[in-house]
Amino acid sequence: MIIYIILKIDFCVSVRKFMRLKKELLIMSVILAFACARLSADAARDFAQAENLFSANNYKAALSEYASLALAFPDGDLGESSYLRQGECRFAMGQYSKAQDFFSEFLNRYPKSRYAAEAEFFLSESYFRLQKYQEALSGYAGYIKKFQDGDFIAQAYYGRAVSLFYLEKYKTALSGFGVVLNRFKDKTSLAHGAQFYVAEAWFQRGSYEDAQKEFSKFIESNADSSFIPLARFRLAEAMRNRGKFAQAVGEFEKLLEQSVPQEIRVQALYAIAEIYYLQENYGEAGKYYQKVKRNSAESMAAQKAYLGQSWCRFSSSDYKGAGRMFTAFVARYPGSELAPQAAYMAALSAYSEQDYEKSSSMLEKFLKKYPKSSYGDNAFYWLAWSRFKGGDYDEARKDFARLAKVYPQSGFRESSEYMLAESYFKTQEFDSARKYYEKFLDRNPASGLFDRALFGMAKSFSGRGDYGLAREICAKIVSEFPESEIIPLVRIDIANSYLLQGDYARSIDAFNKLSEIYTLKRPEGRNVLFGLGFAYYKKGDYGRAREYLLKIKDSKIENKDEVLYYLGLAYLKDQKFDEAAAEFNEVLRQTPASALAPESYLRLADIYRSSRGPEEAIKVYSDVVGRYPRSPVAAYAMYSIGDCYMSLQKKEDAVRAWSELADEYPLSNLTGEVNYNIAEFLMAEKQYAPAQKAFAAIEQNYPYSELSKKASLRLGEIQLLSGNFATAIDIYRKISSENPGTAHGALAQFKIAEACSAQNKNRQAVSEYRKVEEKFPSTALAPAALEEIAKIQDKQNEKTQARNTRNEILRKYASSASAARIYLQKAAEAKAAGRPEEALSNLRLCAEAYQGEVSAQAQKQIADLYYERGDFKEATVEYLKTVYLFRSYPQFAAEAQYLAGRACQSQKQYEEARKAFGRTREYFPSSLWAAEAEKSLNEMRMK
Repeated sequence: MIIYIILKIDFCVSVRKFMRLKKELLIMSVILAFACARLSADAARDFAQAENLFSANNYKAALSEYASLALAFPDGDLGESSYLRQGECRFAMGQYSKAQDFFSEFLNRYPKSRYAAEAEFFLSESYFRLQKYQEALSGYAGYIKKFQDGDFIAQAYYGRAVSLFYLEKYKTALSGFGVVLNRFKDKTSLAHGAQFYVAEAWFQRGSYEDAQKEFSKFIESNADSSFIPLARFRLAEAMRNRGKFAQAVGEFEKLLEQSVPQEIRVQALYAIAEIYYLQENYGEAGKYYQKVKRNSAESMAAQKAYLGQSWCRFSSSDYKGAGRMFTAFVARYPGSELAPQAAYMAALSAYSEQDYEKSSSMLEKFLKKYPKSSYGDNAFYWLAWSRFKGGDYDEARKDFARLAKVYPQSGFRESSEYMLAESYFKTQEFDSARKYYEKFLDRNPASGLFDRALFGMAKSFSGRGDYGLAREICAKIVSEFPESEIIPLVRIDIANSYLLQGDYARSIDAFNKLSEIYTLKRPEGRNVLFGLGFAYYKKGDYGRAREYLLKIKDSKIENKDEVLYYLGLAYLKDQKFDEAAAEFNEVLRQTPASALAPESYLRLADIYRSSRGPEEAIKVYSDVVGRYPRSPVAAYAMYSIGDCYMSLQKKEDAVRAWSELADEYPLSNLTGEVNYNIAEFLMAEKQYAPAQKAFAAIEQNYPYSELSKKASLRLGEIQLLSGNFATAIDIYRKISSENPGTAHGALAQFKIAEACSAQNKNRQAVSEYRKVEEKFPSTALAPAALEEIAKIQDKQNEKTQARNTRNEILRKYASSASAARIYLQKAAEAKAAGRPEEALSNLRLCAEAYQGEVSAQAQKQIADLYYERGDFKEATVEYLKTVYLFRSYPQFAAEAQYLAGRACQSQKQYEEARKAFGRTREYFPSSLWAAEAEKSLNEMRMK
């Protein structure tokens, strides 16, 4: 330490002064001894020779002479002097331990010697040089007490103060230095050192303002001192520690302009770099770290500067660059004490870069290479976090659980216990998550994570469907932790709980209230708007959903992928294919690593299927499989490929695609559906034996599932088609009895009746159809069964009974498909009988039943009636209703769109007619009516 050098120089001055004094005293004593004839001339000569060697700093040779004299003359002045000189030689040679022994032994042998004061003083000096500050302090204090008039009283006071300084008793040391400065003003060398130590004591106490004053005073009053560079360095440090960064840098720069020792120059450069780093001026910090490296070669300072440059990269978010530098440091200085820190930070750089696989690997290697590093628990903790962030929640859970055992004193123990519960929550093991959240709360009642753990419990209850209990806990958090930073999230979660519960009205109401608290400028406000958009989406109000999602589409929001994805879905639900495709493409562009990216690509393929046809869609579905082979969407894409082939009547290609799906993704929940489709294909091809085997396998492999029930029905159908009516009826009776009140049970009962009818067992068939209506009145097959009874009655010429049965259908099931067919038939009969109003009334009843193709046909016929009457205005309205209500039935909608144009022409509304013909071409380009529309448009142009 540089301060120690000052002290050493001061003491050497004291030693040399003492030596001169002793030499004069000893010579006088020798003269007196000669006068008393007690010493031989040879002894006097030998002593004088030893003194000359001592004066010439030839301590080793002098030591030998003094040792001989002390042995020959153990008593008297010559013996005492020679023995004391041996200690002084050892001291001067830096052999302080041996010097200590000589001075101690001298005081034991000659306790009343006139040289005892000097021996006691230099014994204290020896203790000090051996860094035995407590012994030195006692020695100096003893000297001061015994020898107030001693030659070295000033040095003793000085030594006592310095010993107190090194014992970190700065307050007492300051008092001691005050004595030196006030009492011994004539001792300039001591005052010089004392003044410096006063400043240093204030610095070490953390009183940087006082330290700054004292260092400034030292510099002003000791302009020629060789310790000015050190004082300036400390002055700058005091300024820095007071937060006066600009002043500190200025003082360090002044120091660098002077000729200063290299060590101080390097330390000043490093200090400036550190100041810039603290000010987050990483560019300037990096420059000064580089200067440190240039000025200190391969020293420890250079290593610290290298690490400092790496930290600058890290702190400026250049994690890739930081990682490279930290890694290079380890390679360049593998044995450095800083290598573990660099290796740890290299891994943390990878983590910050969100390369969690890389950070996991690096942290594992770190723990193996540096098992006893002080960064061990940090590395273990961030290894767990790397796995958590990487989605490996099972391994993360194990690591969080182990951390407390491996590092029981770690500061990460508490947060690891919390993250253990979070890991369970992420894997949707809500009961286990709740248990560990509860355990955390019991063990850490004063934790800063207490509110978050409570919130975790609430989310766990919500995850298992206990929304009411979840809301109770959330309300408790809001009440007991009103200042918590998670309160916005808690309030949003309360609104979300209503959404998950399907109570969209209350959810929307809750989100609307939150939107008044949290504006769009805040992250919470953007989350609230997303909640509103999602709630409206779930409610089926896709326009309102888009309204809110569009408000945050371009905002900075954590779940940007969800915003874009659900915005795309909201467009898709309203068949706005171009807008939907744009949003799904944005998901792929902006958040390519999102879990919703594969889903978005799948949706794009769905859009291609709707807008460009199955052939184009097959290409995109194939791209989905190629890009995301491990994603669950790959199985859906392969399923859709098969479905597209089926729509193109390429059944063999469809079966091949589905078979590949079953082979590639045997655990997919689509595998059963695929096998069912393959069985359906075999059945359609009338390959009943393999189809029966396939359906039986589904029935066995997927018990109690919808697929199993459908397969059972198809097994009955195969028997029915094969003419095995009795077997078919047995199968259907079993299904009907096992599925009371369900659509499957109703269909099975309906099939029993069909089997009876196929055998011309009409009375039994009527009885079985009646059971459908009696046992399954709420199913669509109930009116269909009555309709079949009416047909049998017609067949048997029971006209009155048939009419009564049909009236029963109209009375009980007025909105059913069967009723719609009856209304359509009644309308045809009325029209044929010349009762157009009655026909129109029945057609309206049929159309308003909204029963698919039958209702579409009725709506078109309503328009035809008006057209035939010449009421073109009403005809136009009714034709357009056909188009917009039944567009999925182009066999009626296409002609209706065309005839709407013709009706407009008849009213001389030519512009509207052109639009109607144009829409015919746009909406139904492959229909015959598109060609007719083109023809009509050409005729209008010619006019």
